[in-house]
Amino acid sequence: MLQTYVELLRLARRAIIVVFSVGGIAACSDGTAVSVHGVNYTAQAFSYQLLKPGSEIAEVGETISPFSAGGIVCCYVLPDKWRPDLKVRVRTTVWEKDVQGELIEKVALSDIQVPRFQNGEPGELWVLRHPRGDFSLVSSDFQPNSPKWPGSIRGWPVPSLAYQQERWDLLIKHEEGYVELANELIQELSSNPEKRAREAWEFAEKNGPNEYKAYSGPEDPRFRAKLKVEYESMLKDRTAKLMQLKKERP
Repeated sequence: MLQTYVELLRLARRAIIVVFSVGGIAACSDGTAVSVHGVNYTAQAFSYQLLKPGSEIAEVGETISPFSAGGIVCCYVLPDKWRPDLKVRVRTTVWEKDVQGELIEKVALSDIQVPRFQNGEPGELWVLRHPRGDFSLVSSDFQPNSPKWPGSIRGWPVPSLAYQQERWDLLIKHEEGYVELANELIQELSSNPEKRAREAWEFAEKNGPNEYKAYSGPEDPRFRAKLKVEYESMLKDRTAKLMQLKKERP
């Protein structure tokens, strides 16, 4: 099955070259158009752009989230035969947190070596950001989790424990906000029912005019009773979700 997939890729490349040649989109007579992928083994998001040889024009690129892989981007032209001096100019942008926790943008321009082609011909081009933060390229029709993957890092990115805990804490903080809001709504409905009912009614008139059409207005006791049920249900559901998140935190 894997070999069939690789053969299909090679046939697709030939079709791309034909289309480019006929349509005049790009001249591929000096090489093979290959798909491009990005893989990020770090906790910082990054973007890459592969530049057209001899210029600052970006031919292809994408943004990769932390500990993840991008999609399939088309296309970059590699020479049909590998040579020892084969490099690709790559513009990378990395977003890191400073000491204050603010995101800062770091842009770099590098000429990255393309390792020897597998099986003597160009494969898909992979832009890899290693755990230590440096970048490399791999030309291969096999994915990182394949036994035939030629890269130094094998397998797909696995989020670190610290990163998982950071993301989990954001979810917990999000739910804590909802629990706090539900408590505030219940408290306000008890201490100042006129104000809370009026604000809820005005909000519904703007955002969901049919939501409370069964009630005469904010003074309707049935409407205030409904608000009480909604707020208490919100508090119950969000509290349960918050407790579950805290229980399952890595």
